[in-house]
Amino acid sequence: MRELSSLELDTVSGGTIGSDIGNALIGFSNVANTLADAAAPAVYYGTLLIAPVHQAVDAFFYGTSKLLVGIGQSLGGTLAPDYHYENEWVNHTVV
Repeated sequence: MRELSSLELDTVSGGTIGSDIGNALIGFSNVANTLADAAAPAVYYGTLLIAPVHQAVDAFFYGTSKLLVGIGQSLGGTLAPDYHYENEWVNHTVV
């Protein structure tokens, strides 16, 4: 017989309040990024001449989202993150 790790105990017990808070933070970030994805075409076409400014704002938002998701994951959150910056500037799935 062996002792269970903290992760195994959380899994068996259904998780902790920390993981609930972590998932809430990641979920909030995902909702904000989804809204940014939805608004991206209108904003993009309105800012073609200032694309570097647009990308800088998205990059700042990306850093903020990564921080929020990192905190959520450190609390035990397990939701998959979704980042607007990656969707628009890396994967080109927006627009």
